[in-house]
Amino acid sequence: MGSVGTAAASRVRARLGLLALPVALYLWFIWSYGVSVPYQDDWSLVPLLRLLNQGHLTLAALWAQHLQNRVLVPNVLMLAVLKLTRFNTKVEMFCGAGLLLLGFLALGLAQRRISSRPLELLIPVAFLVFSLIQYVTALHGYAVSLYLIVAAFMLALLCLLRSESSGPGWLVAAMLLGLVASYSSLQGVAIWPAGLVLLVARGRQPRVGLLWVTVGMAALVLYLVGLQMGHDGHGVAVALTHPGLSMAYFLLLAGAVVPTVPRLGLNLNWLVALGAILWLLATVVVVKSLRARGRQQALALPAAVIGMVAAIDLAIVMGRAVLGLGFALDSRYTVFNVWLLAAVFLGWAEIFLSHRRWRHALGLAAVGAICLVQVAGSLHSGIAAGSELRSQHHQEVALLLHYRSASTAAIRQYAIQDPAVFVPRAEYLQAHGLSIFKRS
Repeated sequence: MGSVGTAAASRVRARLGLLALPVALYLWFIWSYGVSVPYQDDWSLVPLLRLLNQGHLTLAALWAQHLQNRVLVPNVLMLAVLKLTRFNTKVEMFCGAGLLLLGFLALGLAQRRISSRPLELLIPVAFLVFSLIQYVTALHGYAVSLYLIVAAFMLALLCLLRSESSGPGWLVAAMLLGLVASYSSLQGVAIWPAGLVLLVARGRQPRVGLLWVTVGMAALVLYLVGLQMGHDGHGVAVALTHPGLSMAYFLLLAGAVVPTVPRLGLNLNWLVALGAILWLLATVVVVKSLRARGRQQALALPAAVIGMVAAIDLAIVMGRAVLGLGFALDSRYTVFNVWLLAAVFLGWAEIFLSHRRWRHALGLAAVGAICLVQVAGSLHSGIAAGSELRSQHHQEVALLLHYRSASTAAIRQYAIQDPAVFVPRAEYLQAHGLSIFKRS
């Protein structure tokens, strides 16, 4: 009995070690390649921090539009972190990693709640969601807003599942988390249709779904009040009138989770084809989930995650397809699409383990092959890109130290697209000993 218990404990430690490995690698990546210096969107927090220090910060200032987004919740979180750390954006990066870990743990708990499948299934998921393909957001403090959406969404799914047997309090908690996601960035609004997918697939009462949709619509209306879309209106028109471009962009967003490998000839067309395969596999998971509606079916969770990513990618297409297909390769868009690949893997693993037919084995093998290529390729490409970003941010440090003599071209390349605000905000950081001017 003792040897059996020792062997079981060893297996548990091995599983936990494999689960912790990608998390440790992700944290090491931030520690090694992150640079504490304001970059692009980070500069928008300087006026808010000034208001906070002066005692004049208002809800209106926190609610104010940033590009096409409401970032109320991230503003509160980031200002708290920056206030405590004297504008250390590297701490923000670790906060983003913490939120990503929270989202992964919530997904794991939700998966264990509705499925008796082995813990080993979460190991590939961990390697995917902590993939270094998302190097831009991993090394950008302001990306906390995106990781807030991830954490809030996964926690909301867990609460919705708990509400099936533990009372309405969990449903209220899920709705509050929906509001957190919605007011973290425009992409967060996707939580409402995705949550509806879960409710329908789990066979919940129609009045629960109606209540969820009503709260979601109210959140969206409030979000849109006074929102100025700017040039995005033209982007929507282009996306709607060029369906071929929009479809290719949509597929490329999914395919881009696998890094391009020039030596293998993997160009945009290959990644579009890969995206088509991935969405075909995802569609099968969603269709099977909706056909098997009921509280005993485990496909509802991956189907809901797929629904979230679909809604987010459609929103990205509406705003960014006008810029051309190349922009779909931007690393920041992989933050959500790695969850798509993870959900498709969980879905096909559940399908195969439930039926064990050869066609299901082929589907799982196809997803597994994509996952292997993604994990192997993103490690190399992520570290290479991280090294390049670190060099760029060190150049920004030098630029900020000599901000009065910085050229407009250098400011736009390394710091912020609006050079007019760079000098006065840099002056504020220096006068108050913040960021790289922090006094020992």
